[in-house]
Amino acid sequence: MWTEQREQVAAHLLGQFHRLAEEIKASANGVSNVFLVASGGTWAGMISLKYLLDRQSPVPVYHVQAEEFLANVPPLVGRGSLVFVTSYGGTSAGIEAARHCADAGATVLGMAGDASSPLYSICQECVTIDAPIGGFLMDATALVFNLFGYTLLDALNGSNDHAPHLDVVRRSPEVIRHVREEADETARQIAENVADLDIVYLVASGPNYGVAYSGAMCLFEESLWRHASSRQAGEFFHGTLEIVTPDFPILTFIGEDETRPLSERVVRFAERFSPQSLVVDTRDLTLPGVPQDLRAVLSPALLGSIMSRIGEHLASFTGHDLLERRYMWGKEDY
Repeated sequence: MWTEQREQVAAHLLGQFHRLAEEIKASANGVSNVFLVASGGTWAGMISLKYLLDRQSPVPVYHVQAEEFLANVPPLVGRGSLVFVTSYGGTSAGIEAARHCADAGATVLGMAGDASSPLYSICQECVTIDAPIGGFLMDATALVFNLFGYTLLDALNGSNDHAPHLDVVRRSPEVIRHVREEADETARQIAENVADLDIVYLVASGPNYGVAYSGAMCLFEESLWRHASSRQAGEFFHGTLEIVTPDFPILTFIGEDETRPLSERVVRFAERFSPQSLVVDTRDLTLPGVPQDLRAVLSPALLGSIMSRIGEHLASFTGHDLLERRYMWGKEDY
């Protein structure tokens, strides 16, 4: 069920993206800054988008958690701002942030759970996920962030340099399906290895750190009620290394971007001191039809897909339904 749903969501989002693309191109000439605003899993997913834009954007890009945005509204937001807001589950902070930006004269684009969300009517353009709340959909949403980033870079720079990248992303649902099948046994083994552990540490670097962050918070904690913590690979050596022991569980996600050596360093250290070191590496994937120089483009989506499969196997091992919640979805007023 989850594999089919994930493919449907990815195809659905990619099919809508042309609306965002048209608005991006129409507003690009007047853009003086870019704000990426979200909470939870989509805030984590935007880490890869921020990384992508920072490399080539001619204007500053700010990645802000939605509640913090409202607590300390950036004075730069206004006419000339391009704001991308996501609110998958109808998060009130994201909606209020979008409303503030629109009132300030910014161009506001969005990604909402469905068309009934207030975010949908606030934004100039908004795509919708239209899937049950609770599914770990980082692979599908990562594709939207990829399309957004490459489209915006070409619009801001007046170029068509990223046409090959956009083509790879548009064709990626088939690649992701292949990856889920190819990496399924690896995902099952990882799930089996961590099923009885008290806590798991998830590590990644650069554009892939969002996979570790959302995997720990949204999948392990929120969906599986299991303790987990995420670490940026570079930060691992500024504290975490001191608590590594033979029973210390480390799950490292490695992509093929410039920050790969940071994650490889963590793996080398972990393998020396802990037999609980586990690794998911996109270099082990075949990725049919993806040129070698563009493999890194899809790393967050690919790693997110494998992370979701680990979660599905964990649900089977533990007997915990991924959609079960204690406090969310109206059960408690908080």
